[in-house]
Amino acid sequence: MKLKLFILLLCSYLIAFSTNLVPSLKHPDSTMSIFNLLATALFLIALLIFIKKASNSGKSNKGLKAFLIFGFNLA
Repeated sequence: MKLKLFILLLCSYLIAFSTNLVPSLKHPDSTMSIFNLLATALFLIALLIFIKKASNSGKSNKGLKAFLIFGFNLA
């Protein structure tokens, strides 16, 4: 279950990153569309679920903490 959740988090991060990066490189002053907002919301929801499940497991390693900090800084 933890691996599936991590894969979901990683995929949602890549989707949010790619949908928000490509338009901002082409048109830096344009507004966000609903698709960009949905991709970011999907990532934030997956990140919150992953934090909830990781905090319940009791195992906290440095890699997980670094990934979570990196994820929150980009969102």
